Amino acid sequence: MVDGVLFDVGGVLVLPDPGRVADAVAGLACVPVTPAKVHRAHYRGVAVPVELAEEHTGDHWPMRLENYVACFIDELGIRPEESEAARKGLVDLFEGPAYGLWCWVQEAAVLALHGLVERGVRLGVVSNADGSIERQLADAGICQLGPGPDVEVHSIIDSGVVGVAKPDPAIFAFALDELDLTADRVLFIGDTPAVDFAGGTAAGIRTVIIDPYRLSGLPEQDTVHSVADLLELI
Repeated sequence: MVDGVLFDVGGVLVLPDPGRVADAVAGLACVPVTPAKVHRAHYRGVAVPVELAEEHTGDHWPMRLENYVACFIDELGIRPEESEAARKGLVDLFEGPAYGLWCWVQEAAVLALHGLVERGVRLGVVSNADGSIERQLADAGICQLGPGPDVEVHSIIDSGVVGVAKPDPAIFAFALDELDLTADRVLFIGDTPAVDFAGGTAAGIRTVIIDPYRLSGLPEQDTVHSVADLLELI
């Protein structure tokens, strides 16, 4: 039983817009860019082992981005002779502003948010981002701080605002304070083992990873297929 649930955003509530990905590789001889391919490419790209958590800092983002982009190139079927052009286009895309890119809403996740609210669970967000998460979530019709047209959440913690990022467990203290809950009464849902699982567990929070393709390397009890599965856990 839990009184609160914290959510990561990218890979949990939203994914990269397939249209923006298609624009980044426009003109290259790849198969059509479909939501299914973007979906799998993302989860391949974030399936970094928990043991590498110490490497997930701002200084190591270029290394992680190259691996992430390589997964997209493979999933999209980019030909070897065009892989460098695709790499440049995708790196530029993912190094650019998050707003307008991470906007492919996971509708099942939004329905799960509504279900949790109906059960009286307090909700919050903890995301490594660029300061735009609160605006993104509101404009996407997912949630907002306090009462409003969408799901009410009690905390939105954006690393670009608070100055500390996962896997540093200190970022979770902001959310726990705003939810007015202790770590043992909260569940955290993420998608990246070396960032979300490592950070959440270090903060003393039960953490579960979205792992639709069983790529995370985590034990089954630490993963779910989708956010919708949360309703069976809580």
